[in-house]
Amino acid sequence: PRLRRRRMTLPPGSADRILDALTEGLVVVNAGWRVREANAAAIRWFDRPHAALVGDELWALVPSLAESAVAPMAHEAMHGRQP
Repeated sequence: PRLRRRRMTLPPGSADRILDALTEGLVVVNAGWRVREANAAAIRWFDRPHAALVGDELWALVPSLAESAVAPMAHEAMHGRQP
């Protein structure tokens, strides 16, 4: 049988606390590769305040990433809207 997807509702602020509990840096970007959100580990890694990260282009923040083997996979995932 096929599994049904259910939308989960969290109390306000819960998602931020969950993401900030991650030890790995997590950066969420929009279709233009601009940072929309970053967790506490990413903020520490970039050594910039959250407000300074939001709106910056990912490729400008990490220029070496644009030339890495990850870049084509990231573009493919963004184009196909697949994780």
